Amino acid sequence: MKLTDKDIERFWSGVDRSGGPDDCWIWNGANDRNVYRQFWLNGRNVQATHIALALDGRPLRPGFDALHHCDNKPCCNPRHLYEGTDVDNVRDMYQRGRVHPRTKLTHADVARIEGLLVTTNMSLRTLGKLFGVTHRIIGEIRDGEHQYSKKPSA
Repeated sequence: MKLTDKDIERFWSGVDRSGGPDDCWIWNGANDRNVYRQFWLNGRNVQATHIALALDGRPLRPGFDALHHCDNKPCCNPRHLYEGTDVDNVRDMYQRGRVHPRTKLTHADVARIEGLLVTTNMSLRTLGKLFGVTHRIIGEIRDGEHQYSKKPSA
């Protein structure tokens, strides 16, 4: 990721760092429909958290994402960010109690489950526990039968 001095200045101008070095630094720029903060760079949108990590000297490796210690999606403070996988993120959600057994899955949850089904060897039961649903629901997602699943192409 190549950033010019102008890009860096433009990025930080969209971040509220007024709380100091230990507080959340809130991205006030654009965001997409999934509430990921977006920064326009070299003709495409890049997640603001990815830029923050790169500017901190920790660019993300392929297949990894920026995860939050603070659980605050708009936060771009590199001290609050770390590199992890989708599996790490789901495990973190479960360990921090952000997933309740009666949680209704969102479109984003289903998309993440679909990705995990393809990229990991996690069992339906394990995924169900991580997302607070039964293994049957995970099976429905795998088979394209869940209401938010991408329908299989005919």
